[in-house]
Amino acid sequence: MATKLYRVRSTKSDGTEIVWIAFRKDPPVPYAKAIGGLSADVEATGRQRQSIDELFTHEEAERWLDYLKRHYGDLDSKIVEVALPLAPDAEALSYTSGDRQLLKPIKAEDPFSLEVRGYEVQQF
Repeated sequence: MATKLYRVRSTKSDGTEIVWIAFRKDPPVPYAKAIGGLSADVEATGRQRQSIDELFTHEEAERWLDYLKRHYGDLDSKIVEVALPLAPDAEALSYTSGDRQLLKPIKAEDPFSLEVRGYEVQQF
């Protein structure tokens, strides 16, 4: 299992940022190792689980970055390491509210079986 996790971020030419997130059924790392204050006998909450599940392993991030470069040449995309362990009150992007728009890639080819969506965030 992975020991580091990552986010993939893209920026459009107009300055709009897209933060890509994964939707998965199995965690990329054990929650007790990835979230501060948890142990094998303390179960992670739904929000804590999602805060880990939405991150990418390095291999997944590389594959997603390659996909974006091949199909979305207008995006400036990069992989960013996420410092582990996350704080116990870390909140997944998929739980946040506000003016973020959930995006689904429009190309038919998917580099792997994970469902990946993006949150579009306007930079100020």
